[in-house]
Amino acid sequence: MTELPREEFANPGPLRDALVAAILDGTKTSTTSLHADYAAEGEVLPQAGGRGAVVDSADQVVAVIETTAVDVVRLAEVPWEHARAEGEGHRTVAEWRCDHERFWAECGVAVDDDTLVVLQAFRVVEILQGDTADLTRRRYRRRAQEYTDQLGAMDAVAEPDRVLVERWAQTVQGRILDAGCGPGHWTGHLAGLGHDVVGMDPVEEFVAHARLAHPRVPFRVGSFEDLPDGETYGGVLSWYSLIHLPPSEVRETLARFRDTVPYGGSVLLGFFTADELEPFDHLVAPAWVWPVEQMIELLEEHEFEVLHQERRQDPGVRREHAVVVAVHRRTRGFHASGPQRLRMFNEYGVDWPFWDDDGPMDVDDLPLPEELTSRVLRWAAGFNDEFDWDRGWPSAAQRDAHVAEGHQLFREVQAALPAHLTVELDLWETIVAPPGSVSPPRGR
Repeated sequence: MTELPREEFANPGPLRDALVAAILDGTKTSTTSLHADYAAEGEVLPQAGGRGAVVDSADQVVAVIETTAVDVVRLAEVPWEHARAEGEGHRTVAEWRCDHERFWAECGVAVDDDTLVVLQAFRVVEILQGDTADLTRRRYRRRAQEYTDQLGAMDAVAEPDRVLVERWAQTVQGRILDAGCGPGHWTGHLAGLGHDVVGMDPVEEFVAHARLAHPRVPFRVGSFEDLPDGETYGGVLSWYSLIHLPPSEVRETLARFRDTVPYGGSVLLGFFTADELEPFDHLVAPAWVWPVEQMIELLEEHEFEVLHQERRQDPGVRREHAVVVAVHRRTRGFHASGPQRLRMFNEYGVDWPFWDDDGPMDVDDLPLPEELTSRVLRWAAGFNDEFDWDRGWPSAAQRDAHVAEGHQLFREVQAALPAHLTVELDLWETIVAPPGSVSPPRGR
């Protein structure tokens, strides 16, 4: 890509970001430059069929464009078709000219009717940087105000959806994450009902609006990939925030939701549905419709149990709507295993002797406070370091100290677990005090 000439639109910063976003989403297909700049810099005019590398504010090549037409005219002769194709939202040529004159003046150049300008039309040949999420973010940034005006208030929400989400929120124990909150209307609404809720969206303009509209509610810029390890929520609301992700990325996102929502926590997904999983041309960015059955299968693969599902065709709406509510229930309980199973854990590099119906569990998978998890791991490591499977404990004192600490941890674990998880004391006893587990004296 380095052999292609660089195509730099405006100066690095918000204006360039906006212009590049318009190029990537197909809104901008023309540009205007001063003819004198080419002579001053010793450059030749662009030629039809020539290609260039579009550079963003971070100096990254994001696309390849191909010039389709070039013309040199007086500034007073710029046609409306060209001005409109610049994709900057101008309503008249006069408005377009005023904006450009202001830009050139900031660059120290004065223009008049007779100033020669180069009119360049182009098309996008290839988008080089950014995954689906990045492209979607750019396009929503471009149309953030339009989206907010049309859909950024609870007045735009169907009454059955409002009732369902409110009822779901009442069942959530702990903080709610509105993942892909958009302009923040759902986040603000739930906060107004007394729920502890935080909104997150990758589109900076949405978050800025949400903070102004709901100043007492926490919002942050971020995507699903930005969810910090160890950060947990009692519930995740994903209201149409998965629709722009390809199926493989939906799978990855549900895995993140599973890691973010502890056992007993829940998710509510809103999405477009149809009989087949397929992409469609969304107004903003490419999107997918999901059969409800396939979404449920995917949730179950990620340890969620579906509690409620519905689909609805609203009058005047082209696509069918679906909602699924699911709770994270990997297992209905777990139990501590005996020494042999603990040994099996050691062989596979796992430091904690919990098993559920599906096999071994890592203590990091359990909904325990971080400090308690650390103490449990240290205790297990001490057992592994001190206990010899052939000779037992080095001394009765070490065994008794380990047993006492184990009983204390058992009580704390039992108290910290949700009601649907239990630990069995009798099997715990086989871990902390294996029969005949004191080593015989070594030497005199």
